[in-house]
Amino acid sequence: MGKKIMKFVVGFLIGGLCIALVFGGAHFFYSKEVGKKAKNTTTSSVVSKKVTNTATKEIAKEETKDSKDATSESSDESVSKLTNKTLEKDIEALNQSAGNVAYSIYFTGTDKEISNHNNEQMVSASVIKVFIMDYLYQQSVQGQLDLSEVTSGESLDSLIRRMIQSSDNEATNSLIDYVGMDKLNQYFASAGYTQTTVQRKMLDTNAQAQGLENYTSLNDTMTFLKKCLTYQTESPYSEMLTVMKGQQINTKIRRLIPEGVQVANKTGELGGVDNDIGIIFSDHPVIISVLTNNGQSPETVRQAISQLSLDAYELSIDK
Repeated sequence: MGKKIMKFVVGFLIGGLCIALVFGGAHFFYSKEVGKKAKNTTTSSVVSKKVTNTATKEIAKEETKDSKDATSESSDESVSKLTNKTLEKDIEALNQSAGNVAYSIYFTGTDKEISNHNNEQMVSASVIKVFIMDYLYQQSVQGQLDLSEVTSGESLDSLIRRMIQSSDNEATNSLIDYVGMDKLNQYFASAGYTQTTVQRKMLDTNAQAQGLENYTSLNDTMTFLKKCLTYQTESPYSEMLTVMKGQQINTKIRRLIPEGVQVANKTGELGGVDNDIGIIFSDHPVIISVLTNNGQSPETVRQAISQLSLDAYELSIDK
């Protein structure tokens, strides 16, 4: 009886120990798996947060970049509109000032030209004088002419300066007589000034009454000015620019340009005609040619040309 009780007790203890081991092991493995899952969940959450934050930052960067780009584009567009609006206003005033207008503004800094491309022949008035000067200087460079030679009691060089700088008509007529209209017109054609022609001397009202006139065009004047600027350090263009910089008539292109800014230009005026062509020397020189026929009034046309020239100059300088 005692032995049976002892076996029972021992068996009971061994069974309890086995049960404890089984449940304890199960709990250990369960806890370990739960811990792993918890750790994985935490890691996943951290990674998710990192990804989310990174994506948010990238989106923010893109939005900032897009915002800056949009601001930049908006700024560029505003400047462009301001530029166009300024010149459009000037051009509108110019167009309203005369019945027939030809204009061109060439910005050397941007290589852009604003023009109405009106290339019909226009009454040149005294603008014809730059082409006469061109002929004489070209002949001098080629050794065909000595500008120190005297005609009408004055040297050719002196007559040229008076013809350009004070627009002296008597000096011009002396030079036309010296060269001859036929030679001048032949040279104009050969030099590419195909719409420039001399048909009468200055102040020849009889010739005017017969329908004879002096003509030039937007293309011819711009061609001449561009040659002068392109070859400004070479003869004879350097000499011609020096003469034109001494211009004494300041009613149009020069009128509003700040003092100290060099301008090489030539004006032309007749009844109903107000012309001016020239180069404004700035950080980036501007070439301007304006030819007008059938003007409303000299002052209205001159003011329009002056304002256009000033605004073109302002747009050409580095600010």
